Amino acid sequence: VPLNHSDPTGRTIDLALIRHRATAQPSLGALFVNPGGPGGSGYDQVKNGGAKLSQLVGEGRYDLIGFDPLGIGRSTPVTCFESAVSHEAYDVNVGTFPRRGDVTDEALFAVRAKVRADLCRKNAGALLPFTTTAAVARDLDLLRDAVGEELLNYYGYSYGTFLGATYVNMFPDRVGRVMFDAVVDPRQFSRTFDFIDGALIHADETVDAMAAACEGAGPHRCAMAASASRGSGSRSPHTSPSIAARIRNLVASLETYPLPAPNAAVPGVVTAVDATQVIFQATYRTAKWPRVMKALARAEVGDGTLLRVLSVGAPADACPTIDNSSGEGFHVVACVDHSRDRIVGLAGWKDAVAKAENVSFFGGRAWGWDSLPCLYWGAKAEEVYRGPWNHVTKNKVLIIGTSMDPVTPVESAAALDVLMEGSGVFLRHEGHGHGSMGQPSLCTIQTMRDFMVRGITPKKGTVCFADDSLLYPSTFSALATETHADVRAAVEVGEVIHAAGAGRRKL
Repeated sequence: VPLNHSDPTGRTIDLALIRHRATAQPSLGALFVNPGGPGGSGYDQVKNGGAKLSQLVGEGRYDLIGFDPLGIGRSTPVTCFESAVSHEAYDVNVGTFPRRGDVTDEALFAVRAKVRADLCRKNAGALLPFTTTAAVARDLDLLRDAVGEELLNYYGYSYGTFLGATYVNMFPDRVGRVMFDAVVDPRQFSRTFDFIDGALIHADETVDAMAAACEGAGPHRCAMAASASRGSGSRSPHTSPSIAARIRNLVASLETYPLPAPNAAVPGVVTAVDATQVIFQATYRTAKWPRVMKALARAEVGDGTLLRVLSVGAPADACPTIDNSSGEGFHVVACVDHSRDRIVGLAGWKDAVAKAENVSFFGGRAWGWDSLPCLYWGAKAEEVYRGPWNHVTKNKVLIIGTSMDPVTPVESAAALDVLMEGSGVFLRHEGHGHGSMGQPSLCTIQTMRDFMVRGITPKKGTVCFADDSLLYPSTFSALATETHADVRAAVEVGEVIHAAGAGRRKL
C-alpha cells in the first residue's frame, strides 16, 4: 500500500495479513479485527485465537482477517534501535517509570525518553508522519477492497474502537457489520492527558472490586483472604484492615523496602513500581485475579518470587533476541495522534502526571511517564482525523461498554453513542475488566452474534450481566464444569486479545 496516501504512486510499504477461513456456510465474507494497543498485532490475534473468535462472534461464518499496521509486528517496521540487544539494553536502563518523589530518577527518565525519541527520528524519521490512525484507516479501506468486499465488516477492541470510529466516519458509505468493544472516546485521543485522565476514572475502583470479591470468595478461593484469616488471631474482623487497604499498605512498604526474589526465573528485586504494574494489569481480566492475589499474599510475608515472575515473566521475555518493533508500537501511533498536546516542557508534564495520579493511583503515574517520549517526538502527522463523529453510516454500529472497565470506561462508549447521533447502538455490559471479554457474559456473546450474523440490534437500554462464576473459581476444573462453554471460550479469546494488543501499553 502507499506510504503516503496523497501520493499513491510514491513509496510503498508492506502490510502483513493472516486469514482464518470460515468453517460454516453460507459465508458472510471477511471480518477484519484489531486488538488495540495502539501497537497491537491483528496478525497475532488471528493466528493465536482466530478459530475461537470466529465461532464466538460469527458462528464460524466469517473469514477472519488480522493485519499489522505500519510499524507493527510483521509489517514494514519502524525500528528505532539498531538491534534487539541495543533495544533491550536501553529498556533495562530505563526501567519502568520513576520512583515516586525521586527528582533525580525523574530527570534521568526524562533524558532517556528524549534519547528514545531522538533515535526514532534518526532511524525511522521518514515513516513516523504516516503512522497515524487516519493513515491506518485508509490502509484498512484498501485491504477491504483487496479482499473483494464492498462493505467493511470489523471488530475493534480498545484502541481498535478508535481506529473503527475513524474509519466509519471517513468512509460512512462502506460500513457493513461493525462492532466496537471497550470504547475509546475519540474526542480525547488528540491530547495525551485528556485521554489518560478520561480513561482511568474507574481504574482504582476496579482494584477495590478485585479486593472485595476476594473477601467475598473467602480463604479457600482467594489467597489474600486466607492470609487475613491466618493472621487475624483474636482481633475482631471489624478492626482488621480490608484487603484493599492491605494492597495499598504493601505497595507503600515496597517504596522503602523492596523485596528480594532470588528464586524467580529472572532473579531480582520487587519494587513498588513492579507491584503497582502487576496489580494494575490484573484489573484487565478477572481470570488474572487469583494468581495476583496469591502473589500479593506471599509478598506480605516477605516472599517476592511470584510477584517477580508476574512482573518480568520468563527469561525469554526479559531478553528477546528478535526486534519486531512492538516495543515502540504505542509511541509510534500515539505520539503523532496526540499532536494537539498543550504541555510545554518537563515541568508541565510532571504537573500533568501528578494530576493523573490523583485520578488513578495504580495507573496514572505509569501511563503519564510512559507517554513522555511524545513530549520530544518531533514528528508531525501527515494526516489526522479529528471528527466530526456523526456521519450517517450505511449500517448501524454496535457499541459495547463495560461498567467497571479500568481503562476504557463505560462513559466513553455512551459518549460515542451520543456523538454518532443514531448511527450507533449502545449495549451496556455489567462486569469487571477491560472490555466484555474481561469478564464475559452469555447475554453479551449472544447479542454480538445476533448482530454480526443476523443483523439484529439490541433494544435501547439493553443491559447484559457478566458471569460471576468467573470470580475466584475454586479450581480450573470447577470453572470448566460450572461455566458455559461459550463463556470459557470468551475468557480464552480475551487472553489472546490482551496478548496481541501488546504495545508498550495495552489499551
